[in-house]
Parts: sequence; structure tokens; C-alpha cells
Amino acid sequence: MAEPLPWGVLQPSADRGPGLVATVARLRSIDVRIHCNGSLPRAREVAALVVLGDVPAAEGLLAEAIGAELPVLALGGGARLLARVLGAPVDRDAGGEVCVAPVYLTDEGCVDRVLGRAPSPVDLLHDGWGGYDLPSGAVGLAESAVDPAPAFRFRRAYGVPFHLEADAEIAARYDGCPRGFPTRASIVAGVAVLDAFACHVRDVLVVDS
Repeated sequence: MAEPLPWGVLQPSADRGPGLVATVARLRSIDVRIHCNGSLPRAREVAALVVLGDVPAAEGLLAEAIGAELPVLALGGGARLLARVLGAPVDRDAGGEVCVAPVYLTDEGCVDRVLGRAPSPVDLLHDGWGGYDLPSGAVGLAESAVDPAPAFRFRRAYGVPFHLEADAEIAARYDGCPRGFPTRASIVAGVAVLDAFACHVRDVLVVDS
């Protein structure tokens, strides 16, 4: 039997992750390969892509992954990158300050198999950068009053502009992140969504095998 493919985790720098992604991967015995500073896998070399930030060099890889129906979870700036790859207008300028604010699931988000695992509302970390329009053909799943960009699903890809992966180490690296974050609720929400994404990846592999 062939060895299971790893998850490819793309980071703009070594200090931007993987946070709770590594926690859930460890609990589920998933092999995670970190790629940063321009080192990228091929879509056929991974079972899923997790994008933790805006990694411009990954635009071609993301387009390839979407075309191959590979599961993708793009968080924070990664959601803006995914939206850009999907042809949505993107605001490249800063849109606000780093803060913690409530995120609300839409009706579609409440029944989504991945994001629907989060409570609504839940306070999450927002990085303050500009937003994007909902890509054509995508389904809006969650939104926040302080963030100009919605979380969305496009086929097997998820764009989530809020930092679900934030653990204490990641939160400490954001200037302006309030003391006391992450909270128990944000950790529970992040782990629940990441675990649901792991189940999504597993089920895709079964369907495609």
C-alpha cells in the first residue's frame, strides 16, 4: 500500500504558522510539510494544501490545485490569495488594525461540513489587511463587521480571512493582538474546523481513489 501523501503547508515566513494546524495534524497522525521562502510542492505531491498567508509565488500552485480538485484551506492572507487566483477583485492595501472580533456564520456556513463546526459567533484574530469580493461561483460562509472579506467555499477549496490557526505563539507575534487571546473558545473553534477539514481531505481521498 502506498504511503499517504502529506499536507503541504505554505507560509510566507517561518514565524507565520503552523499553529493549530500542527496540533490537529499530530492528533490525526497526518504528515505535514512546511514550505516557505519560495519552496513549493507540486499539487500531485500532497493530499491537501493549507495556505497560511499571502504567498504570491503560490498562485500557480493554487490554480493547479483547484483544477485538480485538491482540498485547499487558505487562512488569513491566504484567503486573499485564493480569491485573487479565482479572479475576484482584491484590495491590496491595509484595511484596518489587528484585532479580535466576532465572526458570524451565514446560513450556508451553518450547514457547511467544515466551517459549520465552529460556533457562531466566535471571537477570532483579524490581521487588518485589505479584503476581496466574493469570487464568482463561491459560497459565502462567514463574515465579520471588522473584516471586509467573507469566508467562502469554492468547490473543494476554502478561503477563511480570519486566523483559525492562531495559538498562543502565533498570537504573540501580532502587534496589537489583545492580551488573553487566544481564548478557550477560539482554540475550540480552530481545532473543530481544522479537524473537520482533515475529515474532508480523508473523504476526498476515498472518493478519488
